[in-house]
Amino acid sequence: MGRGGRGGGGGRSFSSGGSRGFSSHSSSGRSRGGYSGFGSGRSSNNSGYRGPMFYGGPSFFGGPHIYHQPRNNLYYRAPMMSFNPLSFVFRTFRNILVGILICVIIVTISAPSGSNSEITRSTVERTKLDSSMVNELDEYYTDNLGWIGSSYTLERGMKEFYKQTGVQPYLYICDNLDGDYSGYYSEDKQEEFGNKLYEELFSDERHILLVFCEYRNSEYVSFCIVGNAAKTVIDEEAREILLDYVDHYYYSDYEDDEFFSLAFEKAGDRIMTVERSKGWIVAVSIILLIALIILFRQLEKRRDKKLEQMKAAQDILNTPLNEFSDDNVEGLAGKYEDKQ
Repeated sequence: MGRGGRGGGGGRSFSSGGSRGFSSHSSSGRSRGGYSGFGSGRSSNNSGYRGPMFYGGPSFFGGPHIYHQPRNNLYYRAPMMSFNPLSFVFRTFRNILVGILICVIIVTISAPSGSNSEITRSTVERTKLDSSMVNELDEYYTDNLGWIGSSYTLERGMKEFYKQTGVQPYLYICDNLDGDYSGYYSEDKQEEFGNKLYEELFSDERHILLVFCEYRNSEYVSFCIVGNAAKTVIDEEAREILLDYVDHYYYSDYEDDEFFSLAFEKAGDRIMTVERSKGWIVAVSIILLIALIILFRQLEKRRDKKLEQMKAAQDILNTPLNEFSDDNVEGLAGKYEDKQ
């Protein structure tokens, strides 16, 4: 979906007594009889392995495995230590916990910031405008192209936008700006046309006007004019959200009245909901992961030390008694015999 330049947030002064907000999107449009140049145009008819064992240490998955050479019955034989269930549970729990934390970090980083990643995020907490101060209009749109098949369907989404923001919206559908069908509309020309139309339609500064102009039946431009009082809710970010939803649903399979209705409804909900950053989830997960790695390494060191002590004790128990004799012991034995 191609887009031209986006309008800024500052307006110009008019006799209505305020600086209105203005934002604009332009894009290649849909072919109403088939597909657009983007290829997605709209039509109005639309067994567990055990690792190698080694002396004096743990296997990869089991506990310590200590082997000794067969000895005759004259020597003490220490019991052979085999599979250690506590060690297995410890390792399994560690691997699962670390794996979960790694998955949380990956999913959080790769996940889009919202239900539609192409839509501008709402980062500002906004307060609904007091709708009792709005000079309401009975009509919500002007359709110069005969696109809207169901007023009820269109107005349902627009009224939801009004309910959530307190700003009454108005949709103006056309194929030219002041008789100019060329499509070469500068932002100054769009803003001038929009402000002139705003003053013709409304008697206060508490409305938002969305102009949607599809020229030459293949491209379009959409832009917003927001009354000075309504800018406390429909700021530049909020205008971008609405225009993003128009771009998004324009290329969908919805009928014209449905896609405009959805654009207003979804925009109203997103504008009034702050989307918190997920960076803190990543930070906390990384800290926990590091802490767990340090903890498990310390526990493994303690376990390895105990295993070394057990091996040393086992080696002593498996050593024949005659290996402990030395010259001093034999000398003492000889002296004792001489005295006898």
